[in-house]
Amino acid sequence: MKLIVQVDGGDSKGIIPAFLFNWIEQKTGHSMNKRVSMYSGASTGAVITGAKAIGLTGERIYTSYTTDVINWFKKDRKHWYNPVSWFRPAFDRKDFYRGLEQAIGTGLMKAVEVPCVSVAMGLCKGGSHFIKSWDTADGNRKLIDTISWSALSAAWYFGGISVADYKWSYRDVETDEVKDRVGEVFQDGGQGVNCCTAMFDLIESVAKGWEKEEVHIVSFGCGAPKPKDAYKSLKEAERMSYLRETFQFIGQAREESIPLQVGACEYVSASRKDIKFHRIDCTLPKAAQKFGDIEHKDLFIEKAKALTARIPLELFQ
Repeated sequence: MKLIVQVDGGDSKGIIPAFLFNWIEQKTGHSMNKRVSMYSGASTGAVITGAKAIGLTGERIYTSYTTDVINWFKKDRKHWYNPVSWFRPAFDRKDFYRGLEQAIGTGLMKAVEVPCVSVAMGLCKGGSHFIKSWDTADGNRKLIDTISWSALSAAWYFGGISVADYKWSYRDVETDEVKDRVGEVFQDGGQGVNCCTAMFDLIESVAKGWEKEEVHIVSFGCGAPKPKDAYKSLKEAERMSYLRETFQFIGQAREESIPLQVGACEYVSASRKDIKFHRIDCTLPKAAQKFGDIEHKDLFIEKAKALTARIPLELFQ
């Protein structure tokens, strides 16, 4: 059996999957790394899965999220009364980077105990890059750097990260030729709100032929909006103005990221005995959806405790 663990983005709401990682290890009495075949994550999910892949305990990760991460997010640098602050990132990336460096060190991505992948949006490419520990070039990067590209580059909150020597390629649609490029500016953890890497996991597992042994993908969310906040009634949709329709269309691809990927994985899982998908997520009130929210720490923990009943613990035994 192959077990893949995936974690969404969600900034401080990473407390939820961090709690569950710690709970799993407390219940099984051993590191998740003994059972997991691959980790993947976006943004805060890249931090959690990267830290786990390099060997940090679930307890260490959870403790960091409920103390260090909370303290880092307290230092909001934007203030309504200071116009100068409107034009700088909301948070100081150095605080987060130094803290991560102390926790996971400066080891290379290829040195992880379990293969891992993170996703980051590139402004040069105009799309998402998947950074893989087993890739020849990516593997020689510092894990902390590849995590930062995904987790510490969001516009408005941290600002983009320029990597002059990052190599990537694209396919010329007219000649079908694969062409190489050098240089990228990373901004945010992939294309999508709380971008999900579940689709990548599904494709990668099939590409590796893992389904011949049976594949389980355990996907952890960081809290989704309640239906009343996420969906509109027929009457509300019919009354939308042309301008509002246009603005909603602009963000459509981002909003669809998780529903499309989760839906695709659930569809494949329902029709294949050799691939099983387990989605672990909860809903949060609109007030708790704010980026870097620290006021609802106790709510996140309460939600995580309720989710323990849905963990397929037998996969981690």
